[in-house]
Amino acid sequence: MVNISGALFSCLFLEIYFSLAKRVGTFLGSKTKRAFSTHMRCELLGLIQLEILMIGQHDLQG
Repeated sequence: MVNISGALFSCLFLEIYFSLAKRVGTFLGSKTKRAFSTHMRCELLGLIQLEILMIGQHDLQG
């Protein structure tokens, strides 16, 4: 069974994360915005992979 509360938390977290990225990028300028956006995409992929691993591990145990 998939952990629904974890998935909802992840969606909320990502929404806040992208909102922050837009504000910081607008404030700092386009070159910094691009670098910050790339960094955040890498962070996002890491979070998604971690969530998938945790869900898979939970399914194997239970």
